[in-house]
Amino acid sequence: MRDGAVLITGGGSGIGAACAAEFLRRGRNVVVVGRRAGRLKAVKGALALAGDVGDEGFARRAFAAARRRFGSVDVLVNNAAHLVKKSFVDTTAAEWDEVMRTNLRGPFLFSREFLRAAKPGGAIVNIGSLGGIQGTEKFPGLSAYTVSKYGISGLTAALAVEARALGVAVFCAAPGAVDTAMLRKAAPGLKAGAVPADVALVVADLAGSARPDLLSGAVIPLDTNR
Repeated sequence: MRDGAVLITGGGSGIGAACAAEFLRRGRNVVVVGRRAGRLKAVKGALALAGDVGDEGFARRAFAAARRRFGSVDVLVNNAAHLVKKSFVDTTAAEWDEVMRTNLRGPFLFSREFLRAAKPGGAIVNIGSLGGIQGTEKFPGLSAYTVSKYGISGLTAALAVEARALGVAVFCAAPGAVDTAMLRKAAPGLKAGAVPADVALVVADLAGSARPDLLSGAVIPLDTNR
């Protein structure tokens, strides 16, 4: 395997687990982090680290453990996400904060740890959503999630500016409907036009791009609504 590691948040299921499988298939060392230790350990061949991605101390410990095992972390995939399906007026402040903690605070903490020791040629791939892109279809009951994904689009643009001086590229893959448990909860009647492995291919290709400078800062919509 190549030296260095790919660290994937929310790596125990859905798109995160598919990304882990794809990077492992490509001969990469993989670290998966998330809340559920059992799901993480089911990702065979990856180093599993259980914890809350919104916890600053856990972010530091996760990178320290990954670097002890593999020497460096060369790719970060910010995939972990939390969804509350409720009308805007019925969403509690605690529910709103929990979505933002996972979906925005987590990428902030993990991206900051990544950039503090980043090497030229590294990459951050954020998993956004068509729901976080202007002009795409929105669904009722997903206000907190939608706002958080708009935040991911903005974070991608902001990170790309600061990461450029470090030789690090930043991308956002923004899929629509993908056949995951989260989609079935959010929009049970919506037919997915893709499976997690389809998104994983895009993520791995972005991370391994021969000319990442051409795409850094881009939010790349994946029209998977079918």
